[in-house]
Amino acid sequence: MTDLWLSGWSVGAEIWQRFVRDLPDRRHVVCDFSSCELPEDHVEVAASALDEVGEARVIGWSLGAMVALELAWRRPAAVQSVSAVAASPRFTEGWDARVLRRMSQGLARDRDRVMADFDSLMFSPAERAEGLDRTWTDTQRPCRQPLTALQAGLTFLADFEARPAELAVPVSLLHGADDAVCPAAAVSRLAAALPDAELTVVDGAGHALPWTRPELIAQWLSA
Repeated sequence: MTDLWLSGWSVGAEIWQRFVRDLPDRRHVVCDFSSCELPEDHVEVAASALDEVGEARVIGWSLGAMVALELAWRRPAAVQSVSAVAASPRFTEGWDARVLRRMSQGLARDRDRVMADFDSLMFSPAERAEGLDRTWTDTQRPCRQPLTALQAGLTFLADFEARPAELAVPVSLLHGADDAVCPAAAVSRLAAALPDAELTVVDGAGHALPWTRPELIAQWLSA
Protein backbone atom coordinates (compact mmCIF):
# COMPACT_ATOMS: atom_id res chain seq x y z
CA MET A 1 0.00 0.00 0.00
CA THR A 2 1.35 3.38 -1.02
CA ASP A 3 0.78 6.92 0.21
CA LEU A 4 1.50 9.91 -2.04
CA TRP A 5 2.05 13.06 0.04
CA LEU A 6 1.59 16.55 -1.42
CA SER A 7 2.72 19.65 0.44
CA GLY A 8 1.15 23.09 0.66
CA TRP A 9 2.07 26.39 -0.92
CA SER A 10 5.58 27.56 0.01
CA VAL A 11 6.17 24.49 2.21
CA GLY A 12 8.57 21.67 1.42
CA ALA A 13 8.19 17.92 1.71
CA GLU A 14 9.63 17.95 5.23
CA ILE A 15 6.21 18.90 6.64
CA TRP A 16 5.15 15.26 6.16
CA GLN A 17 8.25 13.46 7.45
CA ARG A 18 6.98 12.76 10.96
CA PHE A 19 3.81 11.21 9.56
CA VAL A 20 5.79 9.02 7.19
CA ARG A 21 7.76 7.67 10.14
CA ASP A 22 4.52 6.87 11.98
CA LEU A 23 3.29 4.64 9.13
CA PRO A 24 6.17 2.20 8.57
CA ASP A 25 3.94 -0.49 7.07
CA ARG A 26 3.18 1.64 3.99
CA ARG A 27 5.29 2.75 1.05
CA HIS A 28 5.70 6.54 0.87
CA VAL A 29 6.33 8.98 -1.93
CA VAL A 30 6.68 12.55 -0.70
CA CYS A 31 6.82 15.43 -3.15
CA ASP A 32 6.60 19.18 -3.05
CA PHE A 33 6.18 21.76 -5.75
CA SER A 34 9.48 23.62 -5.63
CA SER A 35 10.26 22.64 -9.22
CA CYS A 36 7.03 24.10 -10.63
CA GLU A 37 7.36 26.98 -13.08
CA LEU A 38 3.78 27.01 -14.42
CA PRO A 39 0.45 26.49 -12.63
CA GLU A 40 -0.28 23.22 -14.44
CA ASP A 41 3.09 21.82 -13.32
CA HIS A 42 1.58 21.07 -9.90
CA VAL A 43 -0.72 18.38 -11.23
CA GLU A 44 2.01 17.09 -13.54
CA VAL A 45 4.43 16.67 -10.63
CA ALA A 46 1.82 14.72 -8.67
CA ALA A 47 0.77 12.68 -11.71
CA SER A 48 4.37 11.71 -12.47
CA ALA A 49 4.82 10.49 -8.90
CA LEU A 50 1.56 8.56 -9.13
CA ASP A 51 2.64 6.95 -12.40
CA GLU A 52 5.76 5.63 -10.69
CA VAL A 53 3.79 3.75 -8.02
CA GLY A 54 0.77 2.71 -10.06
CA GLU A 55 -1.89 3.57 -7.49
CA ALA A 56 -1.96 5.23 -4.09
CA ARG A 57 -3.86 6.98 -1.37
CA VAL A 58 -3.18 10.67 -2.03
CA ILE A 59 -2.70 12.89 1.03
CA GLY A 60 -2.49 16.65 0.57
CA TRP A 61 -2.51 19.78 2.65
CA SER A 62 -3.78 23.17 1.45
CA LEU A 63 -2.54 23.62 -2.13
CA GLY A 64 -1.55 19.94 -2.03
CA ALA A 65 -5.10 18.99 -1.03
CA MET A 66 -6.47 20.81 -4.05
CA VAL A 67 -3.92 19.15 -6.31
CA ALA A 68 -5.03 15.82 -4.82
CA LEU A 69 -8.66 16.54 -5.74
CA GLU A 70 -7.66 17.47 -9.29
CA LEU A 71 -5.52 14.35 -9.57
CA ALA A 72 -8.42 12.16 -8.40
CA TRP A 73 -10.60 13.67 -11.11
CA ARG A 74 -7.99 13.09 -13.81
CA ARG A 75 -6.70 9.68 -12.66
CA PRO A 76 -9.58 7.93 -10.81
CA ALA A 77 -8.26 4.45 -11.59
CA ALA A 78 -4.94 5.18 -9.87
CA VAL A 79 -6.15 7.24 -6.89
CA GLN A 80 -7.50 4.84 -4.28
CA SER A 81 -8.69 7.63 -2.01
CA VAL A 82 -7.95 11.23 -1.10
CA SER A 83 -7.14 12.51 2.39
CA ALA A 84 -7.40 16.30 2.12
CA VAL A 85 -6.29 18.62 4.93
CA ALA A 86 -7.48 22.25 4.73
CA ALA A 87 -8.94 21.95 1.24
CA SER A 88 -11.37 24.22 -0.58
CA PRO A 89 -13.61 23.68 -3.59
CA ARG A 90 -12.42 27.04 -4.91
CA PHE A 91 -9.59 28.90 -3.23
CA THR A 92 -10.98 32.28 -4.22
CA GLU A 93 -14.00 31.67 -1.97
CA GLY A 94 -11.72 32.75 0.83
CA TRP A 95 -9.41 35.04 -1.13
CA ASP A 96 -10.03 37.72 -3.70
CA ALA A 97 -8.08 36.84 -6.85
CA ARG A 98 -6.73 40.40 -6.84
CA VAL A 99 -5.10 39.72 -3.47
CA LEU A 100 -3.35 36.69 -4.93
CA ARG A 101 -2.07 38.77 -7.84
CA ARG A 102 -0.75 41.41 -5.43
CA MET A 103 0.96 38.67 -3.41
CA SER A 104 2.58 37.31 -6.55
CA GLN A 105 3.86 40.77 -7.52
CA GLY A 106 4.99 41.49 -3.96
CA LEU A 107 7.09 38.33 -3.75
CA ALA A 108 9.63 39.81 -6.14
CA ARG A 109 9.98 42.97 -4.03
CA ASP A 110 9.79 41.67 -0.46
CA ARG A 111 9.37 37.92 -0.17
CA ASP A 112 9.79 37.89 3.61
CA ARG A 113 6.94 40.36 4.10
CA VAL A 114 4.56 38.41 1.85
CA MET A 115 5.38 35.17 3.64
CA ALA A 116 4.98 36.75 7.07
CA ASP A 117 1.58 38.17 6.13
CA PHE A 118 0.44 34.79 4.83
CA ASP A 119 1.77 32.92 7.84
CA SER A 120 -0.11 35.24 10.19
CA LEU A 121 -3.37 33.92 8.73
CA MET A 122 -2.58 30.25 9.20
CA PHE A 123 -3.08 30.12 12.96
CA SER A 124 -6.20 30.43 15.05
CA PRO A 125 -6.29 32.79 18.05
CA ALA A 126 -5.93 29.79 20.36
CA GLU A 127 -2.90 28.55 18.44
CA ARG A 128 -1.26 31.97 18.52
CA ALA A 129 -1.82 32.07 22.28
CA GLU A 130 0.13 28.78 22.48
CA GLY A 131 2.98 30.33 20.49
CA LEU A 132 2.62 27.87 17.62
CA ASP A 133 2.94 30.66 15.07
CA ARG A 134 6.29 31.69 16.54
CA THR A 135 7.70 28.16 16.50
CA TRP A 136 6.55 27.82 12.88
CA THR A 137 8.40 31.01 11.93
CA ASP A 138 11.53 29.90 13.75
CA THR A 139 11.70 26.45 12.16
CA GLN A 140 9.95 26.68 8.78
CA ARG A 141 10.99 30.11 7.52
CA PRO A 142 12.58 31.72 5.65
CA CYS A 143 10.92 30.11 2.67
CA ARG A 144 13.40 28.25 0.47
CA GLN A 145 11.23 27.71 -2.59
CA PRO A 146 12.15 29.51 -5.82
CA LEU A 147 10.23 32.64 -6.71
CA THR A 148 8.89 30.99 -9.87
CA ALA A 149 7.40 28.13 -7.84
CA LEU A 150 5.74 30.50 -5.38
CA GLN A 151 4.19 32.56 -8.15
CA ALA A 152 3.06 29.47 -10.08
CA GLY A 153 1.43 28.17 -6.91
CA LEU A 154 -0.55 31.36 -6.40
CA THR A 155 -1.79 31.22 -9.98
CA PHE A 156 -2.80 27.58 -9.54
CA LEU A 157 -4.80 28.54 -6.45
CA ALA A 158 -6.44 31.47 -8.22
CA ASP A 159 -7.58 29.21 -11.06
CA PHE A 160 -8.50 26.08 -9.08
CA GLU A 161 -12.07 24.84 -8.96
CA ALA A 162 -13.00 21.36 -7.81
CA ARG A 163 -15.40 19.09 -9.70
CA PRO A 164 -16.99 17.35 -6.72
CA ALA A 165 -19.89 15.68 -8.49
CA GLU A 166 -17.43 14.01 -10.88
CA LEU A 167 -15.11 12.56 -8.22
CA ALA A 168 -15.73 8.85 -7.85
CA VAL A 169 -13.06 8.10 -5.23
CA PRO A 170 -13.59 8.27 -1.43
CA VAL A 171 -12.51 11.61 0.05
CA SER A 172 -11.73 12.25 3.71
CA LEU A 173 -11.59 15.92 4.67
CA LEU A 174 -9.95 17.36 7.79
CA HIS A 175 -10.42 21.05 8.48
CA GLY A 176 -9.87 23.64 11.19
CA ALA A 177 -13.03 25.38 12.38
CA ASP A 178 -11.09 28.67 12.58
CA ASP A 179 -9.27 28.37 9.26
CA ALA A 180 -8.85 31.91 7.91
CA VAL A 181 -7.23 30.77 4.65
CA CYS A 182 -9.79 28.19 3.48
CA PRO A 183 -13.06 28.85 5.35
CA ALA A 184 -14.74 25.88 6.99
CA ALA A 185 -18.07 26.83 5.38
CA ALA A 186 -16.58 26.23 1.95
CA VAL A 187 -15.28 22.76 2.79
CA SER A 188 -18.68 21.88 4.23
CA ARG A 189 -20.20 22.65 0.85
CA LEU A 190 -17.50 20.57 -0.81
CA ALA A 191 -18.24 17.60 1.44
CA ALA A 192 -21.95 17.85 0.71
CA ALA A 193 -21.31 17.86 -3.04
CA LEU A 194 -18.93 14.89 -3.10
CA PRO A 195 -20.45 11.45 -3.78
CA ASP A 196 -18.35 9.73 -1.09
CA ALA A 197 -16.96 12.06 1.57
CA GLU A 198 -16.36 12.28 5.28
CA LEU A 199 -15.64 15.64 6.92
CA THR A 200 -13.98 16.15 10.30
CA VAL A 201 -13.87 19.72 11.64
CA VAL A 202 -11.42 20.51 14.45
CA ASP A 203 -12.57 23.12 16.96
CA GLY A 204 -10.08 25.88 17.70
CA ALA A 205 -7.80 24.93 14.82
CA GLY A 206 -6.61 27.08 11.95
CA HIS A 207 -5.06 26.27 8.59
CA ALA A 208 -1.72 24.75 9.62
CA LEU A 209 -3.04 21.43 10.93
CA PRO A 210 0.07 19.35 10.04
CA TRP A 211 2.02 21.69 12.32
CA THR A 212 -0.49 22.39 15.09
CA ARG A 213 -2.36 19.05 15.33
CA PRO A 214 0.09 16.32 14.24
CA GLU A 215 -1.23 13.71 16.68
CA LEU A 216 -4.77 14.26 15.47
CA ILE A 217 -3.71 13.93 11.83
CA ALA A 218 -1.83 10.71 12.61
CA GLN A 219 -4.97 9.25 14.20
CA TRP A 220 -7.12 10.44 11.32
CA LEU A 221 -4.86 8.84 8.73
CA SER A 222 -4.70 5.57 10.66
CA ALA A 223 -8.47 5.27 11.13
